[in-house]
Amino acid sequence: MGSQFYFIFDIAVIAILLSAIYIGSRRGFISVLAGLVAGVFSLIVAIPLSGTISDFVYERIIEQKLQDTIDENFSEIFSDNIITQLKNVDTSKIVVNSKPLSELDTSTDSLNNINLKLDSVDMTNTGIDKQDFKSLGFDSDTDYSNIKVGQVIIKPEDLAQYKLGDIVFSYVIAAKIRNTVGFGTILTSTEKIADTIPELFGSKANDVKNGNIDAISDLILNIIKSEKDLSDSVLDSLVKPFVLTPIKMIIFLVLFGILSLISKLIVNKLSIINDIPIIGSVNAFLGAVVGIIQGIIIVFIIAIIIKAITIMSDNSIILLNQTTLDKTFLFRYFYNFNIMDFLNN
Repeated sequence: MGSQFYFIFDIAVIAILLSAIYIGSRRGFISVLAGLVAGVFSLIVAIPLSGTISDFVYERIIEQKLQDTIDENFSEIFSDNIITQLKNVDTSKIVVNSKPLSELDTSTDSLNNINLKLDSVDMTNTGIDKQDFKSLGFDSDTDYSNIKVGQVIIKPEDLAQYKLGDIVFSYVIAAKIRNTVGFGTILTSTEKIADTIPELFGSKANDVKNGNIDAISDLILNIIKSEKDLSDSVLDSLVKPFVLTPIKMIIFLVLFGILSLISKLIVNKLSIINDIPIIGSVNAFLGAVVGIIQGIIIVFIIAIIIKAITIMSDNSIILLNQTTLDKTFLFRYFYNFNIMDFLNN
């Protein structure tokens, strides 16, 4: 959506950097350097502090509130025994539309999605018939040689993280489980999650509640492949990616703003440093160089704000979505570089 206007972000980056160079050359080296030191100090302090605070907020306010409900409802379908059996299925031997997995077309479309038609999924050689998956919608009448799922959408990042067979298997389960009586217990948990999470952040809980097969598949895939407890696996799929990162970014921006304000007040009190003599042309040149660094920091801050918006909106806003941002020539490097994790390590 709006991806044809991706160049707007690159123009903005160039404009910010050129403005920073101009302002830096006019203000002079010492003045700009003092502001840069204040900004870097604010950045270095705000990043680890925002991580600590956001983890505390997520774990104490959100995670603890939902864990008991998830354990109680999801364990009725996804018991430890069922999860173990799911992991015993050899998904590499799945055949789709009479083709082995290696022959499936996994190229992306214009929206950077992989579209697969799972009209006929053959799982006869995977060992699934030796497992007891009645709670998941598989019974003695199930034809494992011809399971119909339909059109599905796979994200390239999911295919990079998981094997194609595991993804297809999760869709098969998603298609079956929606028709079981036990699925109602999952809906109970997703309703609780949807009620707990502020609409500002959103989550995949509503998608699961509405029977969205892609969301259900993602949830099941996370449960099968995760080494964590059941409740943590569910939260990692439905809540954490949509809540923790935006919380961290919002707290970071608030802390950065407060620390920057305090730092600037201190710098202003020390304005005497501007009296340090530096030859005019050298002063302007060095000021421009430091100005570039300030401009880069500004672009990173803007990228953090935009990333928070794209996560909370699940890439649904025109221009502010992953597809558009990945097309940019300059801005994508700022957007995809996680400066918060980089400086936190």
